[in-house]
Amino acid sequence: MKKANIVFIILYLLFVVYFSTLNWSLFINEFNINLGFNSVLIPIFPILLFINLIFLLFQWLTFKIIMSRVQKTVDNQEKKLAILKAGKYDGVENQLKEQNEILIDIQGIISELFRKIEDINKGNKDTASHDI
Repeated sequence: MKKANIVFIILYLLFVVYFSTLNWSLFINEFNINLGFNSVLIPIFPILLFINLIFLLFQWLTFKIIMSRVQKTVDNQEKKLAILKAGKYDGVENQLKEQNEILIDIQGIISELFRKIEDINKGNKDTASHDI
């Protein structure tokens, strides 16, 4: 972006040099300009070109200020998004831990039930062998 701005300013200055070499008589001729409190005799075109250059620099500076504000806003939004994502992942991680603990409890209950079923089956085999 910086290179593009410098290129445009250089192109503007090259255009001014080109225009001034082809129309040098306009740059030399002096015009009577009324400043309100006094009247002066000065060449108008170099002043206008200088004012245009100042205007271009002002536009460039305004663009830079606006872009820096936009970049700050984007950075702030990215930080907020990162915090939100981190909080969401922490919440998901906590939920996964809770669900894992519940699954471990269920697994313990199931293994205890299987053990009781085996004990009941052993008890039935023992009573069945006594019946015979």
